[in-house]
Amino acid sequence: MPAPTISAIVPPSAVLGSPNTPIAVYGTSFASGMTINVNGVPLTTVYVSSTEATATIPSASLVSGGALSITATVTAQTSSAISFVVTSPLDLITLAQVKALLSADGQSSTNTSDDANIELAIQGWSAYFLKATGMSNGGLDTVSPFVQTVAYNEWYNGHGNNQLFVRHPPIQSITSLTGGLCAIGPSAGVNQYGYIVSPDQKSIYLRSAGWGPQFRWAYGLIGAGSRGFPRGIMNVNVQYVGGYPVTPFDIQEYSTIVVAQTWKRHSQNLDQKSKIMQAFGQTTFRDWIMPPECLAMVRSYTRVAG
Repeated sequence: MPAPTISAIVPPSAVLGSPNTPIAVYGTSFASGMTINVNGVPLTTVYVSSTEATATIPSASLVSGGALSITATVTAQTSSAISFVVTSPLDLITLAQVKALLSADGQSSTNTSDDANIELAIQGWSAYFLKATGMSNGGLDTVSPFVQTVAYNEWYNGHGNNQLFVRHPPIQSITSLTGGLCAIGPSAGVNQYGYIVSPDQKSIYLRSAGWGPQFRWAYGLIGAGSRGFPRGIMNVNVQYVGGYPVTPFDIQEYSTIVVAQTWKRHSQNLDQKSKIMQAFGQTTFRDWIMPPECLAMVRSYTRVAG
């Protein structure tokens, strides 16, 4: 009987810290009494057909990021391994994206021996990016800021100018905006009193036509022609929905480039591979091969403290 092979695992991945995860394994030459193995350890296996079997990956195998080696054993013959990826909820990109770019650059995308280390590199870069841009919550994050929108209620100092950067862009919608004693509504036109959201959704502008007489009266500014947020300490309140419903395309594109190029360079020297396997934000700028356009992308997402 020919040795078994594995062609696919469904699902192909699980998030770090997942509970026991059932999987379906597809391939050829499966037989009754076979076992599915995780990193060489046999699992309780249900034989379905000569091309399908099921098993459950225990939660204890899902506590570290990287990739698990899945094999099938039938009567002492064991298949080649296929990777089951353990992703981080903070990952900006996927293993498949990096391997596709490496494949386009002449490196095999079917080789699974480095999947675990590439996934760790993805986690390391993702953690570095979130830390460098000020989007990390001190290592306490459980969900990427790029897959969720949140309602915020924030106070800012009024600086007298007509632009206010929020802390959690991009702005999806504004519920209310108050400057001191006066509520500010959206502007209905170029010459209409009110606010508009900047094209990049990072800040709020006040129309140059500025504050109406009611607002200037409230601050004793009649005739002063004030056009900015009134000066004061924590006197501007913004209630808004901010954040990214999906990871922006440019972050995915440039993150894939950075991880693939860095991996390619380090993988040419086995002694240097460990440099890119540092997860959870322990890497520095010098650890990553970052073309100028990628560095510009990182800077463009850096949050402004408010």
